[in-house]
Amino acid sequence: MEFREGYSVAIVWAPPEKELICFEPMTARTNALVFEDDSLRLVEPGASHTAVFSITVADID
Repeated sequence: MEFREGYSVAIVWAPPEKELICFEPMTARTNALVFEDDSLRLVEPGASHTAVFSITVADID
């Protein structure tokens, strides 16, 4: 996974009973409204925000 623009964190979820991994790119950390730091970005009404990520899957065998 590569954060190309607008993403700063991700959540990775891997349920033990499944053969899968879920990557969820996030534009701010979990509970960003609670923490007083600069991880939360605000977008003015009528404005836009662009965020881009990519995932590459490769066979390593």
